[in-house]
Amino acid sequence: MNTLSLRSWLLGARPVPDENRFYPLGAILGGLNFLMFFLGMIVIAGGIGISDYYPPEALQMLKPLGNSIFLPFICPWPAFVLLALRGRFKSRLGYYVCTAVIVALTAASMLVVLPQIYIYAYITQNF
Repeated sequence: MNTLSLRSWLLGARPVPDENRFYPLGAILGGLNFLMFFLGMIVIAGGIGISDYYPPEALQMLKPLGNSIFLPFICPWPAFVLLALRGRFKSRLGYYVCTAVIVALTAASMLVVLPQIYIYAYITQNF
């Protein structure tokens, strides 16, 4: 594929979306962000009693995350806004950049929530 056709494909007009069609990628990304927001609340609530009932080693396992624990609360909101605005982009480049930002925000939330759930399970089973 030569550079001219690649540039015209990326910067060309995006096909007009059909309102009657179901878009699974948007539904999956919206559902994952919705789930990450509520799992983020569970993750923060799960760490409340760790210092009271478990040894200090268990608390030290949770320290490396620091302020990144709040990413599941912050990331879904811009993702929801970008999901709503994604259909308004006329060029393919804008549409795909918007989709890439949504995927990055979802991945950032998942990279915090999923290891944290594993750490809580490890603490409750081994300490």
